[in-house]
Amino acid sequence: MVMSRLDLEHLRSEVEAYQSELNKEYYLNFSGQKPDFDLSGIYRRHGAIFARPQLEAVREELEKAERQLDTYEGEVFGPAGDEAKRLRFLYQFLLEGHLAERVKELDERLTGEEARAAVRVDGEEIPFRQVTVRMGNTPGREQRARLEEARVEEIERHNPERLERWRTLHAAARDLGYADYATLCAESRGLDLVHLGEQLERFLEETDDLYHQSLAPVWRSVHGRGLAGAEQHDLTRLWRAAQFDAYFPAERVVGALHRTLAGLGITLADQRNIIVDTEARPTKAPRAFCAPVRVPEEIYLNILPKGGPDDYEAILHEAGHAEHFGLTDPHRPMEYRWLGDYSVTEAYAMALEHLVLEEEWLTGVIGMPAEEARAFHRFAELKRLFLVRRYAAKLLYELGLHRSADPALHRERYSAHLLRATLIHYPSAQYLTDLDDAFYAANYLRAWILEAQLKEEIRRRFGRRWFAEKAAGDFLRELWHYGGQLTAEEVAAEIRQAGLDLNPLVAQLKAGLA
Repeated sequence: MVMSRLDLEHLRSEVEAYQSELNKEYYLNFSGQKPDFDLSGIYRRHGAIFARPQLEAVREELEKAERQLDTYEGEVFGPAGDEAKRLRFLYQFLLEGHLAERVKELDERLTGEEARAAVRVDGEEIPFRQVTVRMGNTPGREQRARLEEARVEEIERHNPERLERWRTLHAAARDLGYADYATLCAESRGLDLVHLGEQLERFLEETDDLYHQSLAPVWRSVHGRGLAGAEQHDLTRLWRAAQFDAYFPAERVVGALHRTLAGLGITLADQRNIIVDTEARPTKAPRAFCAPVRVPEEIYLNILPKGGPDDYEAILHEAGHAEHFGLTDPHRPMEYRWLGDYSVTEAYAMALEHLVLEEEWLTGVIGMPAEEARAFHRFAELKRLFLVRRYAAKLLYELGLHRSADPALHRERYSAHLLRATLIHYPSAQYLTDLDDAFYAANYLRAWILEAQLKEEIRRRFGRRWFAEKAAGDFLRELWHYGGQLTAEEVAAEIRQAGLDLNPLVAQLKAGLA
């Protein structure tokens, strides 16, 4: 089956309509405005784009375009290279959508049940999505443990459905001709996940001592005890960083975002295409998120301010996504406005989020005294190191999980991988919840690497107070203007880096925790 140009352009318009409706539904559900997640209705209207004949036709077009590229020597510019890249992004999206279509009823049921679920602890009924927030705000370890136990019981209750989902995805990957799900994800994205895993194994080894020596005293200062027997609910309390609350009140989080963007020459109030939703609703998800509904014309930035540093990190991160989508050139092809290498948008989000690592930002925007800013800077660097190590462990775990015939065998390996990397015990019940489809952990890891390289270049050009320089904002606008056209490696080339390199990230972590 060969697809005509007209059919291909129609498909692209259908993909855009699907993405728009899906993200609007996601926004309404997770912002607490709509209890049900109507995934089935969206698939009824647009599911034909994921049909297997359509998928195979796009794959044929992609293979043809890539064969044409192989006839050239060196780098290819212009329509020939551009069409191959667009088709690669389109095929990857359709492939993941095809798989999602196979599990849509399970996803709809699981998401709806999560939104409606509540747990009862100490005589109080708490919405399931609010339990982790409650744990972070609970100083008593025994009470946190009871909250964690109730949360894990709710997770365990739905693990049979998650196991069914996992098996359905893996059967679909084999049905499409791939050796396994891991191979499907790697080949469709053009990523060497095994090589990335090897790089991260070395990263874990190189930062073992730094992590252990940095975490132990902070842990003791917060919990009054050593790391032996450390549990995930203890970690929730640690990263809550309540000792810094006075500098991160809930009522100032949106103002801090406005001031930060203003320093870069961006007036958020004038960006009518970015809608900031701060309204409190009972079933609103506690974590901030960005939902692009029309790129770049309608972008939602959702947050439920609760106070504490995490609020500020989260809204800065999601604002990075919102600015990237909101400042994308509206004339870019659909694939470059909606799709692309997701590591790139995550790197842009981290570039703003990691302002909490900048002592100058903490003193200038937040108003911290210099001594407190230094302390928080070190704390935030420790959290960054923890997160990279945690995601490295997740990727290594997922590589094994997705090459296995029996996921249940990996249940205890999940906890073992996370314990080795973080020194924290994670409940094995999370072995199917603490992962995202299509190895999204790899996107975060590549983003951490790219963001460190980007930050190194920004500081070189604009100094340590780059966040207060309009020229730095203009520099970021130029990159955001591309939308999703550039891969992580191409962004690295734009900032004069030879590919993705872990060294700047390691150097920044070591300097921050020295």
